Amino acid sequence: MPYRAVITLAIFALSVPRASAQVSGTFAATSGQVLRLVDVNGDGDFLDFAEVVSYANPPATLGSLAASSTELFAIAPSTATVYTLHDLNNDGDALDFAEVLQYAQLPTGAHSPIATGLALAADGTLYTLDSANNLLYRIHDANADGDALVF
Repeated sequence: MPYRAVITLAIFALSVPRASAQVSGTFAATSGQVLRLVDVNGDGDFLDFAEVVSYANPPATLGSLAASSTELFAIAPSTATVYTLHDLNNDGDALDFAEVLQYAQLPTGAHSPIATGLALAADGTLYTLDSANNLLYRIHDANADGDALVF
């Protein structure tokens, strides 16, 4: 009896233009990793050998992705943590040391935050909705230190 492998992908797949060597391609978040989809043979799909490759293994299950030509952001809904994924050594993935870093953490409100969605504005500002507390958060690196953490 033939068996088929089933990979469940989040609906949040996005394409990033090849404007930078750091981030280009189409990405999808699964329960345990971020995948980079590469149409190797140009047939318009990602169904052939080596067209779905592991891009990053973040420390939490991810939901939404947002990207510019230079940065890829991912959010973990259960922990309300935003991660930034950078291919620092240009090897095509963010699997190496310091390539997945915490970028922001939603504050605890009346209830533990549940991050729903992630959007990147043209000015580089991230937005996410905390569905547990009915709040919209604007996430921005105000002091230009590479993250939006308050420490």
